[in-house]
Amino acid sequence: MTTQPLTGTSSVLQLGSVSAWLVMTLFLGTQIVLAILNPLPNLALDFSALLLTCAAAVALAIPGDTLPLVTTVIIAAVPTVVATLMSFTLPASSNLGYGAWHFGADGFLMFFLALRNRPGWAWAGLAGMWAVTLLWSNLIGLGIGVGISLVEREAGVLLIGTLFNLGFTRTSAKISALHRVQLHKEGLAAEGQASIQTRMERTAHLDRSTTAMLKRLSAESPISDEDRASCLLLEASLRDSVRARSLDREPVMSETKAARSRGIEVTLLDDSGCDDLSEVVGAEVHERLLAAVAQQLHDTASGRLTARVLPIDREVLATITREAGGPSETLEVSREGFVR
Repeated sequence: MTTQPLTGTSSVLQLGSVSAWLVMTLFLGTQIVLAILNPLPNLALDFSALLLTCAAAVALAIPGDTLPLVTTVIIAAVPTVVATLMSFTLPASSNLGYGAWHFGADGFLMFFLALRNRPGWAWAGLAGMWAVTLLWSNLIGLGIGVGISLVEREAGVLLIGTLFNLGFTRTSAKISALHRVQLHKEGLAAEGQASIQTRMERTAHLDRSTTAMLKRLSAESPISDEDRASCLLLEASLRDSVRARSLDREPVMSETKAARSRGIEVTLLDDSGCDDLSEVVGAEVHERLLAAVAQQLHDTASGRLTARVLPIDREVLATITREAGGPSETLEVSREGFVR
C-alpha cells in the first residue's frame, strides 16, 4: 500500500518537530539576550516589541503547511507594529548595533512565513517594516539611504525563502501528480486481482454445481425424470449467476432452489450495473436485501415470483413481485434494505 507523501514545505522540513522547536527556542533566546544586553531608553516599548516578536514566532509553529489567514495577517502585521514601537526609542544614529535587533528578528519571521506558503503576506509585512524604517530615518535627519542600509539584508533573506517556497511548491505538485498516478495503477491492479478472484470463485462454483450432474449424464444408465428436474434446476441456477449476480448468494440461492422444487416460477434479475452491490450500498444493506428476497421466496406457496435489483440511481433498491392466480403484488425494498 502506498502511503501519502509528505509534499508540503512544513511537512518535509518538519517545522512542528522537536528540532524545529529547538531552533525556535534558540531564536527567541537570542532576541531576548540582545534586548537585555542592549537596553534602549524606553524599556517598555523595547520589551513590548520583544513580546510581539516572540508571540509571532510561536504562532508560526501552528501545525499544517499553510497558515490560517487570520494568523497570517496578524503575523504579517508584527514587523510594522514592532518597527513603529522601536522608532520611538531607537537613538538617532546610523550605528545602532544590536540595539536594532528587531530588523533581523522580523526578517527571520517573514522568511518562515514565506515557507508556510504565505510569501505574498511575508513581503507585505517586510514592506511595512521598510516603510516605517525609511520614514523614521528620514524624519530624524539620517536620510532614506541609511534606512535602506538597515533593512536591505532582510529583503535578500526573504527572497531566498520565497524562491525556495516557489520551487518547492512546483516540486510538490509533481510529487503529488506522481503519487496520484501510482494510486491509479495500484487501483487498476487491485481491480484486476479482484476480477481474477471473482472468476476463480465462479469457476469453482460452476465446477461444484455441474460436475456431479455431468458424471450422471455421461453414465450408461437411463436418465430419470428426477435427473431431468435436477438439470432444469441447475440450468436455472446457472442462469441466475449470470443475470442476477447481486442475488446469487445465500440465503437466496437455497430458497430459490427450494421454491423451484415446489413448482414456483422464480425469476431473478440484477439491473444495478454493479460488480459488487455491497461496495455501493454497504454490506449491511445488501444483507437485508438478500434476507428480504429469501423470506418472500420462503413464504410463496405457488405461482410466480420475480425479484429485480433496480438501477443504482433509482430511489428504490429492488422490487419483489408475486403472482399466485390473482392480482400481482409488488413489494419495494428501500435504499436502506427494508421491505415496504
